[in-house]
Amino acid sequence: MPFAMGRVMMKSVCRRGFSNITSGHSAFHHLFANRTLLLVLAMVLVGQWIIVTFGGQMFRTVPLSAAEWGWIILLTSPVLWIGEIVRLFKGKRNK
Repeated sequence: MPFAMGRVMMKSVCRRGFSNITSGHSAFHHLFANRTLLLVLAMVLVGQWIIVTFGGQMFRTVPLSAAEWGWIILLTSPVLWIGEIVRLFKGKRNK
């Protein structure tokens, strides 16, 4: 599960390729402009929740508590936040 959430975070960071890194734009820059990407990310998150919550014996899963989901999001989000910090300092250094 953390692997899948990490991939979702990484897709958020890389959604515009290297142009975000070199331009200094945030991963949140024009976030809502690509509705297809938002739909796919939402489907992945909902799909993960359904599989983990109701997958049971088929996927060898047990339902997670809200606290466990919170920990997973917290521990996989540094992929997103570290990129934001790097772009913040890179943008200030280039000015």
